Amino acid sequence: WREPRRVSPRSRLLCMWFWEQPGGARGGACRDSSGTAGTYNTKTSNSAISVTRKHGDCRLLCARDTLCVAYEFWAPPMCLLKGVSRCLIASTNPVWEDYHCNTYRGTVSTPTWVDTTVADTVCYVKTAPSPPSPPPPMRPPLPPPPPPPPSPLPPPLPPLPLPPPLPPPPSPLAPSPLPPPLAPEAWWTLAPCIGGICQWYSPLNKQGACRTKGGSLGAFELFLGSSGAPVDEAACRHACASNRTCRGFEHGWISSRNALFARCELHSSIPTHTVPVSGYQCLVKSLDGRTPIHHIIRWPSPPPP
Repeated sequence: WREPRRVSPRSRLLCMWFWEQPGGARGGACRDSSGTAGTYNTKTSNSAISVTRKHGDCRLLCARDTLCVAYEFWAPPMCLLKGVSRCLIASTNPVWEDYHCNTYRGTVSTPTWVDTTVADTVCYVKTAPSPPSPPPPMRPPLPPPPPPPPSPLPPPLPPLPLPPPLPPPPSPLAPSPLPPPLAPEAWWTLAPCIGGICQWYSPLNKQGACRTKGGSLGAFELFLGSSGAPVDEAACRHACASNRTCRGFEHGWISSRNALFARCELHSSIPTHTVPVSGYQCLVKSLDGRTPIHHIIRWPSPPPP
């Protein structure tokens, strides 16, 4: 890292101007448009410092004067060689010579060219730096790009087919349609319903007393053990299987006066669920072990002789 170089006020003032020699000459005396040296202010010095510093002082003198347009600097040849401005010109007749600084003010005289026949002299014209070029005109903002074309819409889907019209509701006076009749051989086969054809299941796979839809007891025929009716579950099941109107049965035991009595209900309505009652079981008649029989099995016609 290097510390930034500091610029002295002297150097900053000198750098504010451009210094040019008229006509591009490398040396010579200042001349105005009339061909003469013109009017100028002269300053001399006999201090023994370097010629370069004396030249710089002469330029600084013109830079500080706002009306100064040019300056002319002269130093003896021996001084230029020795690097000082005050020196001896001739050894036989010693003479101390000093440098000369002539400044021109534009209101009086302005140098326009240089007389190169005058030796050991330089002429510089002070010019102001050209102002910076104006910035290029701002281009108008580009128009926004056009929006992309809308994507084509997919073709419309074909209309869905209308569902078939519902059949008209049956008239309340019209009788409900009967289930399709079974084939004669099916009637004959299912007629007994006691040879392993009927199957039984508990509603919702839960034991208890039978209940129909809505929680009612349903329609049933009751048999008690005291009246000579079936007293065990097998007998109650056989009674329901042999009865064409029986849809299910309920079997249980009740105690009365320190005695047990069998209770058997043959239901003509289909039990849909049970209520928990200890010692009771409800079974529904079925052909597949999963769904109840929804129509009454009729007795078939007797087979032909």
